[in-house]
Amino acid sequence: MDIDTNSTVTVNSLLKTYPSLKRIPDKDRIKCSWTQHEIPARVDAIEKYIQGKKYQQTLKKKFDYDSLDLYKEFLEPSTKKNHEKQLFCKLTSRHLNKEPHHIMKHIEGKKFKRAYALWQKCQEDGTEYAPVGRRKKKQQMSVGDDDDEYVDLSDDEIVVEDDDDDLSDLYPDFRRLRASDLKEEEATTNEDNDNNANGEQSKEVFINHISPEGIVTVAGDERHPFQDNDIVLFRELIGLENLNKCERTVKDLNIHQFSIGDISSLGGEYKRGGIAREVKQQIQINFKSLNEQIINPRILTIDGSDYWTKNITGEIPQLIYVHVIMLAISEFKQLYQRLPEPIEINEESDQIRLTNLAKKYLNELISKDHSVNEDRFNHLIKYLLYSAKGSFAPLCSAMGGFVGQQVLTSITGKFTPIQQWLYLDAYELIKEIPFEEEYNLLKSITPDRYQSLRLCIGDTLVQCLAKQRLFMVGCGAIGCELLKLFALLGVGRNGQITITDHDHIEKSNLNRQFLFHKQHLNQPKSTIAAESAHDMNKELKIKSYTLKVGVGTSDICSDKFISDQTIIVNALDNIEARRYMDSRCVTNKKPLIESGTMGPKGHTFVVVPFKSESYSNQNDPIDKDVPYCNVKSFPANIEHCTIWAREKFESTFHMKPSLYNSIMAQANIWNRISNGETIDDLPKIYKFMKRKCTNWNECVNLAREKFDKYFSHKARDLLHKFPADMVDDKGIPYWKLPKRAPTPIEFDINNDLHYNFVLSCAKIFAIIYAIPVANEQINNVEKNKNIISGTKIEPWQPRNKLYLDAFELIKEIPFEEEYNRIKLITPDRYQSLRLCIGDTLVQCLAKQRLFMVGCGAIGCELLKLFALLGVGRNGQITITDHDHIEKSNLNRQFLFHKQHLNQPKSTIAAESAHDMNKELKIKSYTLKVGVGTSDICSDKFISDQTIIVNALDNIEARRYMDSRCVTNKKPLIESGTMGPKGHTFVVVPFKSESYSNQNDPIDKDVPYCNVKSFPANIEHCTIWAREKFESTFHMKPSLYNSIMAQANIWSRISNGETIDDLPKIYKFMKRKCTNWNECVNLAREKFDKYFSHKARDLLHKFPADMVDDKGVPYWKLPKRAPTPIDFDINNDLHYNFVLSCAKIFAIIYAIPVTNEQINNVEKNKNIISETKIEPWQPRNKVIITDPTVAKPTQSKHEGDISTDEWKFAQERTKDYKASPIPFEKDDDFQIDFIAAATNLRAQMYGLEAGDRYEIKRIAGRIVPAIGTTTSTVSGLIIIELVKLCLSQLKELPLEIYRNFYINIALPFLIASEPLACTVQKIGKFDVNIWSSFEIKGNPNMTLEGFIQEVEKKYDIKPVLISEGVKSVYAPWMPKASSQLKRKMDELLPHKANVTYSDLVVLPDDNDMDVQTDGNSEATPPPIRYYFNS
Repeated sequence: MDIDTNSTVTVNSLLKTYPSLKRIPDKDRIKCSWTQHEIPARVDAIEKYIQGKKYQQTLKKKFDYDSLDLYKEFLEPSTKKNHEKQLFCKLTSRHLNKEPHHIMKHIEGKKFKRAYALWQKCQEDGTEYAPVGRRKKKQQMSVGDDDDEYVDLSDDEIVVEDDDDDLSDLYPDFRRLRASDLKEEEATTNEDNDNNANGEQSKEVFINHISPEGIVTVAGDERHPFQDNDIVLFRELIGLENLNKCERTVKDLNIHQFSIGDISSLGGEYKRGGIAREVKQQIQINFKSLNEQIINPRILTIDGSDYWTKNITGEIPQLIYVHVIMLAISEFKQLYQRLPEPIEINEESDQIRLTNLAKKYLNELISKDHSVNEDRFNHLIKYLLYSAKGSFAPLCSAMGGFVGQQVLTSITGKFTPIQQWLYLDAYELIKEIPFEEEYNLLKSITPDRYQSLRLCIGDTLVQCLAKQRLFMVGCGAIGCELLKLFALLGVGRNGQITITDHDHIEKSNLNRQFLFHKQHLNQPKSTIAAESAHDMNKELKIKSYTLKVGVGTSDICSDKFISDQTIIVNALDNIEARRYMDSRCVTNKKPLIESGTMGPKGHTFVVVPFKSESYSNQNDPIDKDVPYCNVKSFPANIEHCTIWAREKFESTFHMKPSLYNSIMAQANIWNRISNGETIDDLPKIYKFMKRKCTNWNECVNLAREKFDKYFSHKARDLLHKFPADMVDDKGIPYWKLPKRAPTPIEFDINNDLHYNFVLSCAKIFAIIYAIPVANEQINNVEKNKNIISGTKIEPWQPRNKLYLDAFELIKEIPFEEEYNRIKLITPDRYQSLRLCIGDTLVQCLAKQRLFMVGCGAIGCELLKLFALLGVGRNGQITITDHDHIEKSNLNRQFLFHKQHLNQPKSTIAAESAHDMNKELKIKSYTLKVGVGTSDICSDKFISDQTIIVNALDNIEARRYMDSRCVTNKKPLIESGTMGPKGHTFVVVPFKSESYSNQNDPIDKDVPYCNVKSFPANIEHCTIWAREKFESTFHMKPSLYNSIMAQANIWSRISNGETIDDLPKIYKFMKRKCTNWNECVNLAREKFDKYFSHKARDLLHKFPADMVDDKGVPYWKLPKRAPTPIDFDINNDLHYNFVLSCAKIFAIIYAIPVTNEQINNVEKNKNIISETKIEPWQPRNKVIITDPTVAKPTQSKHEGDISTDEWKFAQERTKDYKASPIPFEKDDDFQIDFIAAATNLRAQMYGLEAGDRYEIKRIAGRIVPAIGTTTSTVSGLIIIELVKLCLSQLKELPLEIYRNFYINIALPFLIASEPLACTVQKIGKFDVNIWSSFEIKGNPNMTLEGFIQEVEKKYDIKPVLISEGVKSVYAPWMPKASSQLKRKMDELLPHKANVTYSDLVVLPDDNDMDVQTDGNSEATPPPIRYYFNS
């Protein structure tokens, strides 16, 4: 038996080849009709069975070899490409497999018997036999204008049989059939095609687990792509080997899981690995005859509602009216030999005739369950009557493209054909045209090339099209089609068409950009497109540019140019350019038409000024990047390998040569290198320069080295770091799918793939190194192989070393001078440091006045290093941190120990650092830094420091300290860590950007609706629980204290005065507890409110069985329907929630409670049982379901509470002051409440419960911290600190400093030079963030005097002056003129010890000479006004 190993073998393909094998319905098994034997539905099991002795013996019995001898003269081996292992039948021109039963089935088939009978007749008549299906066609006959006439074939050829031997997939049927002859046919798509009905590739997923019940969980966070009834094929499973090569039917469970049915009978247990790949299935489509489709049409809609058939009741859609009117026009033409028009003949108008015909067809379609819109129907009749003789090119183009796709679908068997009608119309346009008026106007116009267009849209619109000034961007596939239509419609012939495209014509464009031909290659697209369009219509006025559109292309997209256009059309292929053109249209209030295609998919988008959204308001689909690690080291499919190959090509053959040219083009480059000057990117091209080839042999040698580097050494590097048998602490292999262990490839000179790689690589090296190579050299295989064999390959060596240096610092130190000085110094604890950086720098470190903010993990590491380096021992170290030591700090903040818990971090850190080095002078504060902390961060204090160091954990404090350093011109070192990731950032006064110039990442918030009503995971439940804690135990008590602290509060309430937020605390006051029992009662009520009533509220608004108008359930994943929880006194989780909640109520209401009361379970349960619970009542609360909607802000005056109710609340809370509890992640009482609340909410929504630690991590927003990362970052910080000290001794360039970004888990370290601060020219001054303007004031200086002084000194005319958020002066302010006469001391009230104020002054741009880089707004620096000079 011959098996074609080149084709993909599937279960379906085997069943097609062996008809005796049939699927057993509802079972994943196969049955042989000959032997009654059952086998699993797996490829390997089927192949084993058909090759077995029993099946082969039965096959011989079934097969008649005498019959084969009778017909063997007609069967011969095939010579057709890809069919060499098949037979060819000369009678039927068919290919067939060599299996005996397949041959027998063919010769017993109807087609073969009919062909054999015809062959016999030809033998008797002595005539030549022509195979069926390949006979000459009859001569075409012309009968009048009957469009249904065609070239017919013989009766034998038009019969459509149910013949299992039909191989129409090899020879597609191209016959044209009369509509009246059409019978119901079936179309199928080939199951072995890579592209199925939707034109997409077969999808596959990696498997994380398969349960014995057949529940498949996919790996990672990816969604699986399968739907119900899809077929998947498994491979590479370990533990379930019997499932490999087995096809199973899918049932979708959720986004990460699907079911394949029970697999326990297969034996084995899933261990690891595995891939599930979609198996393309044949799709059977039934087509009805034309006659049937006329009376019972199936019409594709364009509103997304699929097909319309007469079974769909209700109002008849517009496309049905179009259908019956088109049928009526066809019949009208047959009856009257012309198309209808708005005329009267024999007192009966064409409109009446056409209406009667259309109503006849309509009545055949509709039933009593349909409703007809007579007005719409009559309007369509009227419009089609006027335009019947017209031709509207855009509709013809759109329909032509769609029909062309149907032809491709028919030929290839790919994609899904239409079933069976499609109508496209422009009724929404036509109904706006006054056709009677236009029709009368047409009578006076001499017909020309636009006459058929006038009949469709009227002459007024034709003239309007001619006057357009249209700008089209892009001349690719869509651009060519549009230019064709502009020519046909005469667009811009009395106006102007302007087009631009910076691309040139490539060979790959010729298959779809039809305006271009082979002779146009490498010419500008826009130039050729303009010429081709003008050739179509000589009246066209068209102008072309080869400019690229985007930021900075003001020549082509200036306001003047865009404003002069009437319509903008995008025919672009990238989002950036589309958004740019959209912004230009919005700015200039111009309409835009946007479009795009991708394979069989396409879209159009119109932007109407003042009415519609712009293109940029839409969310473009984001291309999901392939993870870098997959491309670099762990490819999972051929796409990853291809991306890697392209990146290697671009890096090796484009980027490095380009970088080399760029560097070498710099002036005096070799002198600068020789003088030791640092040249950006120079090290990157060293290897390129070192390995420059000078002849063909060297190119081949280099290419051969690349082979080993890419395909051998890389694999060995990976296996050295992650051995093939490596497992984690749970015994799980490291190399499990989707990770695949690489195998180093040994170069084989006789392997064509290996040789071709080296040869192709060498050819490109020859090009980039400008080495002339003859074809004889390239094609001399023997000589090239000798060169390859003679290449010296360096053996692989493990690469696992890391070097860190501070060469940029060391090279600035005069070591000879320093070494001589060290000889005179008695060695001490700093001797080893002196040998590294010299004594001068050691003394400089000792003199520093350093201020460090934060004493957490990084702060502790830095203090350790300050102590080791003796920083500040002759100066001063000042530290501050307002936090106290918590238990969770002890695992990484090594200066703190158990005995230090609850003590100030800064105090203990200072003591511990001093213990390390008694010489250290260190002072600690417990103050928080931020706006208003002038005591610790005053100008006087900051100005007295030499270096500021941040060891903070929040952005606000970092930015505040950054602003203080910029204001006082002090250097800052900033840093941070998150798990294995870390960064350092140095700010150098007058040279670098500040920290605030950087864009910090924005944390993505969880949608409010998920937290509030539709949690999808334990994180959502935890966030909800924390919010409940903060609202109930902190915010409301704090708000109560704040309101009650106001003067005469009760008198004001009694007098009816409106007090902000008062209604919000009414329930808090009303429910104030006075003893432990009431705390327990209130906690029990909260249980029902949170976990029962809330669920009932949701189910009342959205019932569990609710579906939308398409029958889709409302409660489908990720939404989960809640289940109300009934309180169970014996359920520990229920009891623990009530107890933890009651304990916190006792704290905020200041109720003394003993441990005996808390731990008396029996008594507490009795209190709980006696609590009166109000039954649930429906509430019409607004429930937010939109994930984009943020948490709503409540009104300060919501609610209506009577005087009596307030009197009761007053009596209840008289003289009471609440004790708010801020959330503290290390407080066990609080975590008890949040853990219980989280898991109860998870239970209510059917989610898996979370463990206490994970809930604490989420609620406490604990950022993972690793001591090793902290230590690494701290060491890098100190290197930059030493550089800042050195800058106090000598001028250092900015290039000396380094910012670091690290991930020690990869490992990954990047060092970059700080960015220089941006300089702007304002008037006569060069200004950057470090610049400062000053005005010396006096007690009598007025605002007007201040403005005059600013104008005089800085050439700035202020139009807006503000102090912080307060406006001081603006011309449009009330009484602005009188404000000018007021004294500055009055306008800027200040304390006696405050000597200045920083004012933001915005100038009049028209009077100011400003030069910027075009990307930033020029703003003068703040002006410091000194009150008394």
